[in-house]
Amino acid sequence: MYASTGGGNGAKRSPSGPTGGPTTDLVELVEEEKEQKNWKGIIIAVLVIILVASCIVVAVIIVTPEEVIERKGDKLSIEELVNGAYQPYAVNPIWSKDGRSLLYKNQDDELVVVECDSNYSSIFLDSSPYRESLASDFLISPDRSFILFIHRRKKAIPH
Repeated sequence: MYASTGGGNGAKRSPSGPTGGPTTDLVELVEEEKEQKNWKGIIIAVLVIILVASCIVVAVIIVTPEEVIERKGDKLSIEELVNGAYQPYAVNPIWSKDGRSLLYKNQDDELVVVECDSNYSSIFLDSSPYRESLASDFLISPDRSFILFIHRRKKAIPH
């Protein structure tokens, strides 16, 4: 119940206490309005966000190139690994003295030189002299003008 605190027009009203007298001078002038959400606008905004995200995903899928892997020979099977049929080729490369090229013996017993600066490889020596000498290893001079084929290596000092 509200009691009048002055004047005859009842402009200021305050709640009455248990004795009927005024307890506070606070007056509620504005009534709160319930906020209505714009559901139509929210739904349109969410749909636009979903549309833009899906366009980005489709563009990324279309633009991404497919990786084509060219295989040489047959695929490696587990049976080949277990039975020992697969034998990897072990390359034992040798660096040149200037550190710019790499020499190795390929599967055809050819000496191949790889220029590391230009990534160019060429056959330094074909396999015929290597096979004729029955060499087990080789050494190349720093200026690449001489090749020493090692055959029947023996230890100088037996232990």
